[in-house]
Amino acid sequence: GEGEPLEIRETDLSVKAARNRYRLFTESTMAANEALNQTFPFNMINASGSIEEVRQVVMQELSYQSSLELQEDTYNAIKAIPTAAELSKGARQRLVARLDSYQKLHPDIFAMVIQAIQDEFLPVIRRHALVGEARICTRHADIFSLPGALDMAVDVMYDRGFCLRAEDRGQAGGGFNFKITYETPHLRVAAASSDIYPGAPGRLGQPETPTLPSPESKGRNSE
Repeated sequence: GEGEPLEIRETDLSVKAARNRYRLFTESTMAANEALNQTFPFNMINASGSIEEVRQVVMQELSYQSSLELQEDTYNAIKAIPTAAELSKGARQRLVARLDSYQKLHPDIFAMVIQAIQDEFLPVIRRHALVGEARICTRHADIFSLPGALDMAVDVMYDRGFCLRAEDRGQAGGGFNFKITYETPHLRVAAASSDIYPGAPGRLGQPETPTLPSPESKGRNSE
């Protein structure tokens, strides 16, 4: 063998003690490892082999992990750009603050933007409700050209669950193009949970067929 003999532990002899030790590992150590893995990715290493085998596995894992990390110079060059998680942190609070500021500081423009959304966006969205995307060439270029109007439209639509992208066509084309995307309903789930298929004791969407009396039964009944 290799190394020095280790003291025999209770978990080496008792199945009950071994199970309890494994339970404590899964409830405490494993949970902490999984939480840590969300921030610092790593892999668990099986250390049941020989010392040399475990050493090789550790070296391979370290080599792999180092290949995932940027060099210090590279990291320093790009670290000024925030990550998506950093940008999205607190995004809801900032959205609410902007909407409240529109209503407080620019109520007239804000009201015109909301009215344009109701008059122009909503009818198109309703026609494409199952598609998940609607495109609009606005007739209200004068409204959306006002200071802050495009930002207002983007924020209002996002608060309502839509993603709005605006494209300024400039003086040549005039006006703006809008692309609106949103989640679509799951039709099968919606149909299964609704009452649009009444009278269906068995298959969904197949109403029960009434049973007509046979000629023989008619004859017996008339007797």
